[in-house]
Amino acid sequence: MQRFKDGLWQALVTNRFSWGVLDKLIVQNADRLRFQRNWAIHGVREALDRLAADLTVRRGPFQGMRYPERTAVGSSFAPKLIGCYERELHPLFERIVNRPYRTIIDVGCAEGYYAVGLALRIPQAIVHAYDTDPLARSQCRKMAELNGVADRVIVGETFTPGDLVKFDFRGPGLIICDCEGYEKELFSQAAVDRLVDQDVLIEAHDFFDPEITPQLKARFAPTHDVEAIPSVDDYHKSRAYDYPELQGYSIDLRRILLGEYRTANMEWLFMTPKRSSVGDRTGRDQAGSDRRGGSPRLSD
Repeated sequence: MQRFKDGLWQALVTNRFSWGVLDKLIVQNADRLRFQRNWAIHGVREALDRLAADLTVRRGPFQGMRYPERTAVGSSFAPKLIGCYERELHPLFERIVNRPYRTIIDVGCAEGYYAVGLALRIPQAIVHAYDTDPLARSQCRKMAELNGVADRVIVGETFTPGDLVKFDFRGPGLIICDCEGYEKELFSQAAVDRLVDQDVLIEAHDFFDPEITPQLKARFAPTHDVEAIPSVDDYHKSRAYDYPELQGYSIDLRRILLGEYRTANMEWLFMTPKRSSVGDRTGRDQAGSDRRGGSPRLSD
């Protein structure tokens, strides 16, 4: 009898039609019920109400940035308000905001956490924010308006490898990419060849395709130094991240509030032009920098 049951379940979950029915009727509803139960048991809603009282980011590189409403698109809201979202990158962003970028491209901008935050921290930069989700674009525009940078945050829908190849940076630039596996396609070899003067920060989603990181590193290696920054597990955050707002909370509630719910541990790749490449380019392009509207990129 057990063998029959096992065989029946295997047939149901491997058949595309029957799995679609099971997923919709059982799996997704079970996930929702677990989610609601966790929130109810651990008092998540009450904790969020306290955190979101003024909808202002409390710390981190974008401290003081305001949210128009309690909405984060495709990511956790509480870590952004606390100011610990992707804390692994905070030292990097303190380096980034001191670079003379004139142009920033944010592919997969969501509600604008980085697009608006960088516009606030780098006042000379124009930020081009792209997302295929209509809600993300709407929220990004609202947040840019609320924080007084709407004139420097240009929101768009799609950004293709062809757009990247022909983009005119007009000076030092930064590309940020969080596009759920599309990064391998976006940063084609032709596109990478055009980025010899630009900095690039990519969230690599290797759980979609294990070849993403190796291929990106290989494409950028001739012209850029590649720095890999690993993500931190949510369980580690609940024990290691100490914030006044979380005092007295259980470890389970802390994990829920601090959690970013990544499918797997992953890493970010930060690419900066090699010094030799920058020096060669500076010598070649010095005479033409005024025509392009910017000065040669400054090395750290």
